[in-house]
Amino acid sequence: NGGGGGGEKEATRHKKADACEAERQERAADAEAGRGVQKGHAEKNGTSPLQKVPTESSCTNDAPAPCVSSNERRVEAAPVSAWPNSDEADIVVFDLETTIPSTDMIEFGCIVLSRIGFIEKQTYSTLVHSTNCSKRSTECNGITNAMLRHAPRFTEVADTIFKLLDGAVWMGHNIIKFDQKVLNDQFVRAGLQPPRACHFIDTLPILRARFGTRAGNMKLASLGEYFGLGVEEHRSIADCRMNIDVFKSACMAVCLENWCGLSLGGPTSTRALPKSSTKSEPVLSTPGVASDGGRHHSNS
Repeated sequence: NGGGGGGEKEATRHKKADACEAERQERAADAEAGRGVQKGHAEKNGTSPLQKVPTESSCTNDAPAPCVSSNERRVEAAPVSAWPNSDEADIVVFDLETTIPSTDMIEFGCIVLSRIGFIEKQTYSTLVHSTNCSKRSTECNGITNAMLRHAPRFTEVADTIFKLLDGAVWMGHNIIKFDQKVLNDQFVRAGLQPPRACHFIDTLPILRARFGTRAGNMKLASLGEYFGLGVEEHRSIADCRMNIDVFKSACMAVCLENWCGLSLGGPTSTRALPKSSTKSEPVLSTPGVASDGGRHHSNS
């Protein structure tokens, strides 16, 4: 009987995960329909998972300059040359949770890693006020309207999020097509300048190209199960930690296969990483400028 109960429990868990993923796909499609402009622009221009922002020499006077927000005020932008050097910038692994449909960001979480040793320097997470939590979104991530009733509004936490992300290396699973676009929209809706990354480390296209699809659909939940890391919780900090552990495990597997000749039970992909766009375009759009298109589906 104990074994039968365990099987039922496992089936229920998989059923919930499948339902959650279907809803995330639906909310992403709704988000794209709401924007309705420049669909597929990112794919057309070859956005790279290791995309570097324009340097000072490649920027023109018409290019949007980065700025810092403080207490909901827009402050005069610093010149691009004042940004942290990408060789010195920290790696910020972040993840968002949104309502379904994805009208509101309801949780932000990040883990700041040092460039040397990947030492955890800081963690930050916050719920974000919303009254739009549907039953479907609560079933996916467990966040309820009651939990968000007294949570800070986005404008109250925007300055902290900006300071954590601006000029840093951004890392996440499918952040180019989903997380950074949702975050960008939140800043634009608040009338604030969005943060900008000096590099992206998008683990979804990187793992597809180097690790292959041996873990199935390459969603974070599937990768976590493949490496025995547990169940994806769909909460920001927990998903950040799973993303880090998945990436470390996959990198170890690729290293052992490519340099030690050890077979680990699955073909790796021979596809090259997509080339960076040669055009000097900002990584994120600014208020009044349409963001890059591309399907807003979540593989997280």
